[in-house]
Order: sequence, then structure tokens, then C-alpha cells
Amino acid sequence: MTSKSVSAPAARTASVHPENLKQALLLAGRGLRVFPLLAGMKRPAFAGWQAAASTDPAVVRAWFEGDYADANVGIATGDGLLVIDADGAVGKASLELIKSVIGVDLGLVVDTPSGGRHAYLTIPDGQWVPNGVKSLTDYPGIDIRADGGLVVAPGSVVNGTPYATVHDGDMPLAPQWFVDTIVAGKKPREKADSQPLADLDTEPNIARAIEYLRGAAPGAIAFAAGDLTTYKVAASLKDFGISEFACSDLMLEHWNETKAEPPWDADKLMSIVANAYAYGTSRPGVKDAMAEFDAVEIAGPANDNRSPLAFARPIDFGDLTPPARESLVDGMVPLHKTTLLTGDGGVGKTLVAQQLATAVCADRLWFGRSVKPGRVLCVFSEDDTDEIWRRQIDINRSMDLTMADLGGMNLWTADHIPDSGCVMMSFPREHPEGKLMPFFARLQAAVALLQPALVVVDPIANMFAGNELSRTEVTGFMNRTLNRLCIEHKTTAIALAHPSVSGMADGSGRSGSTGWANASRSRLYMSRPKEDLEGDYRTIRTTKANYGKMGTELRVRWDRGAFVSTDGLDPAMETDRALLAALRVLAGRGEWFSPKKQAGNFALTLARAAPEIRGYDRGSLEASYERLMRSGAIALSVGTRRNNGHPYDEIVIQTAPEQEPDNVFGM
Repeated sequence: MTSKSVSAPAARTASVHPENLKQALLLAGRGLRVFPLLAGMKRPAFAGWQAAASTDPAVVRAWFEGDYADANVGIATGDGLLVIDADGAVGKASLELIKSVIGVDLGLVVDTPSGGRHAYLTIPDGQWVPNGVKSLTDYPGIDIRADGGLVVAPGSVVNGTPYATVHDGDMPLAPQWFVDTIVAGKKPREKADSQPLADLDTEPNIARAIEYLRGAAPGAIAFAAGDLTTYKVAASLKDFGISEFACSDLMLEHWNETKAEPPWDADKLMSIVANAYAYGTSRPGVKDAMAEFDAVEIAGPANDNRSPLAFARPIDFGDLTPPARESLVDGMVPLHKTTLLTGDGGVGKTLVAQQLATAVCADRLWFGRSVKPGRVLCVFSEDDTDEIWRRQIDINRSMDLTMADLGGMNLWTADHIPDSGCVMMSFPREHPEGKLMPFFARLQAAVALLQPALVVVDPIANMFAGNELSRTEVTGFMNRTLNRLCIEHKTTAIALAHPSVSGMADGSGRSGSTGWANASRSRLYMSRPKEDLEGDYRTIRTTKANYGKMGTELRVRWDRGAFVSTDGLDPAMETDRALLAALRVLAGRGEWFSPKKQAGNFALTLARAAPEIRGYDRGSLEASYERLMRSGAIALSVGTRRNNGHPYDEIVIQTAPEQEPDNVFGM
């Protein structure tokens, strides 16, 4: 069963009901997702309980030690839990028959105040089972509580009578044939033919779908087969010629908030839509008007303009000028495409990506390259908010920005990743072509809402639950997730990945299957220069550029928490700048420098420990020291010792940048 942890609603001080808390913690410890019901009732205590239900002890305590201390305990079904709800004596008799048919002992069995009984079973993770009210015709008095449903937990009291445990044991796994043949309508569900009968997502089809959602589409009510209703609404949109991706968007925007009671969270809605498209009996577009008349429409000549199939034809181009290619980053990151940024662990990919996001958000240069500005959405699944916050302070300093300049920057950090993880697509045995996961629905909904110019996902490995060496799986994942976001929402995606061993060895930055490179339009490889493996220099090189020049390279250096560009600077000038900056910082702290190389306070000896010149080799620094002495940027002076008044030699540092001689810094 999947555990979800969502921040509990704010709790007020209330008297603690120890039995409720104890029971809730006990059930959560068994992997059951609990949440509060209204005191003495079966109704959830707040909206959004489907997503909030949790196994996290801290969340459970926050509820039942606070605002909901007197509440009954609810258990969210689905996500691995199926409860057979037997109503009265008739239902109990049917339950005994079901028990004999499926051939398993029922471990956790609870009697209800109305004279019924609940029997708890588990189902494989990822198996979708709808709620069913009186849905088993051969077993009267039986309801099924599964995805989107709930049951009242043992120990809770309704109308003065408790839900009492009859038998307390391990919850057995329901046989798959039982789930497929009895729960799903006494007939195994077969994957539908997914080949569309007509073009999908045409303007007439979208308009028709919106009209249906706002008008004739039924509403979904929790506890009353609401998920089955939602499934049917999604299937109707499929029949109209709407793609799975567009279906989720349209239902979220035009149906969910007004007709679902309570509204579905985006993850669950996407899961139900995916099942409607996977198991619906009709092919997409079966009720599309063009599909109904295609035999008539295509009877004319092959080049007949009335053909319902959409073609781009050179004859239509005429003398028109095509739109110019655009880039998010000039010459390196094409607009509205997916770019891979690969690099070895610890090389600084996340920092570079965060600097790119900052540049796009604030309309600044990215290491000397112009960018297309706009909002950004970053998914940093391996770093918590505090770490990203610390990095942002250093990035702002390097770009001369403040946090107030970053109003269009939106971050999902490791703190925001649900317990179920951030996998966007998996490849279980029953779905070899790939199955979209709830996190992708969450990401797609966020992109639809924010309309970002840039989406950063870090790292892509955390979001791909497949075989990285399988070209088919990799290509399917890229095309159905990131590439789809780029196409449907006119955004640009940057995916961070580790290169393979061979990719690092030959400098190509390749990662596993060639599908990664083939399904992206651009690839950047970040590495340490071989001549400076212990330093802070990096190169960012284009190793694939479908729309630009191969081999374009940026050279950067780590400087106090952020990377800065070194392109266009003479190496000697850069070294001089760094050394002089370090000496000025030390002088400002009251250090005095000796010109004697053997002295402990020799200027160069003290400066080499400063962070400003980390990564510079000794020979370059010694040459820089001599140049600075010759130029007058640092000078030898005669001072007087404070303790005995004897004269001594010291090094004096020029403190005003405007005093730097032109021939040293080229200004």
C-alpha cells in the first residue's frame, strides 16, 4: 500500500482522546492510510482527505492530539487496500460464499453498527479497482470499497455503537483472478486498441469536450461510486477524440472543481483517466464526427483537401517564410524541446541548472549567453529546501540579484516529493509499453497552471522506473513525459542525468541507452578539464545540437558558491584579478604582509589559503604576484614595528579598484 504524507490542517488545542489516537497509530503502523472523520459520524472531517490520508505517525498525532482528538478514525481504501463491505445478514451470507470461492482466510474482519461486516484484503500496488455499490450481482448485499473510497476503522463509534474487530490477523492478498473477474465486472479487463480513429485534440473536439464537461457530464460523489463515474466521464472524452493528456487537463479545468464532490487531487484523477484510456473498450475518437464519415471523406483524390488526416504539404508553403528557430539559451538550448544536461556526480549540474533557472526568471545572461525570459518550475528531488535556499543566496550574489527579483521562480524540492516518490512513468509487466504515474499528473497540472518557460527535472533517474539500457522504454518515457510537456504546453525542459562510464571515458557524456540522446533535441555535457581535476574549473559543451553548432563550449569557475564565466578572459588577467581580490580581503581584516618568501606572513603564502584563489596552481600565482608588483597594484613599503620602533619592509595593497593600471586588467 502506498503511503502519502500531507501536512495536517492546523490543529487547535483540544482534549486528547487516547483511544482514538492509539487506534489511529496502530492502524497506520499496519500500513493503512488513516485520517479523521467527524466525531460520531462516517463523514470525513475535511475536504481533500483522499490525498491527506497518511501512515506517518507525526501527521496522525497532529490530527488526533489536536483539532480532531474526538474524531472517529477513517481508513482510505485503494492504493493496495480492498475492503469487502457486507450489508446485513444477506451481505454476511454472501461474504461467506466469497470466502469459499476465493479460497483465502480473511485476516482482519470488523463488525459494523448496522449489522454488517468489513473484510480487509490487499491488492498489488498499482492495481486500480473501482468502488462498487451493489455491483456484484451474484453476491447480494456486497459493496466494494477501493480506489477513492473509505471505511470506518475498528474502534470508532457511530450512533453509540462501536465498529468491533471480530478477527484480527494479517490481511491476505486477493487472488488476481478475483480482482479481474468478480470486482471488475466478472470479465477480465483487456487493454483496448489505442490506435485513434481520427485526429485527436482538434479544435472542434476540444470545444465539444468542454461543452460536455460543463453541461451533460455527470457529477462524481465520494462514497457513491464516484471514481466509476469519473472513469466514465474520461471514457466519454476519449470517445470524442481527446488524448489522454488533454483529457486530464480538461477535466481538471472544466469539471473537477464544479462536479466532483469533493474534487479529486490531480494525482488520483490522472490515475483514473489513465485506466479509462487503457481499459476502455472503444478506440480513441470513435464518436468523433470525422471518424464517423471518413469513408465518404477519403473517397476523393489522394490530394483532396477534404481529407480528415492532417498533413503538412510543401505546396502549401508557397513563398512564405517559415518561423525562425528560437532558443531558450542562445545556441545551446532549443526552445520548446527537451535538453539533457549530463555530468558526473558532484560536478555541479544542479547548481548550473539553478543558475540557468535564475537567469531565465530574472532575464540575465547565463555565463555570457542570452536567454529567453519567463517563469520557471524546478523539480530538485535530491536537495531539500534549505540547501536550495543557501545556493540561491550565492547565485544572487554572483548575478547581483535579490530574492524579490525571483517572483516567477517555483521550486519543488525533496521536501515536496510525496512518499510515493516522483516516478513519472513505470514499466510493469502488465504495461510493457509504460504506465504514467500520478506524479506526472501533478507535474503536468503545475505546468498547465504556471505556463513556465523552463522546466528543470533533477535527476531524471528518479523519475524513470524502467530499464535505462532499453531504447524502447527510454524513448517511450521521454516522448510521453518531457517531450509531451514541451509540445502541449510550449515549455522547454532540462533533464539532469549521469553519464555512463563509457560516456565519461570518451567525453561524449552519453547516458545508458542511445534512446536518451535520440529522444532529446540537445545534449550538454558538464565536466572538469583534465588539466585541472583538483580545481574549480568546469566546461559545459554541446555534444548534440539538432538545431545548432556542435562543440559550443562554456568555461566556468566555481567562486564562493556559484559558477562564474571565464570565457573571453585572458588566463593571466583572471589570475591577477583573483589574487588581488584575495589580498584586498586579507588586508581589510588587518593582515600585514612580508615580502620575504620564507616568512610565515609572506603575502603569497597567506593568499593561497583564501577561497578567492582556490584551484589556481602555485606557478600561476607566483607569476601573477610578480606582475602585480611590477604594475604597482601591490607595492613594497617601509613601515615601523610597533614594539621597538625599528623599520621593516611590508607589502601594501591598493584598495581602490580604479587605481588598477590599464595594462594589467585591460580596462
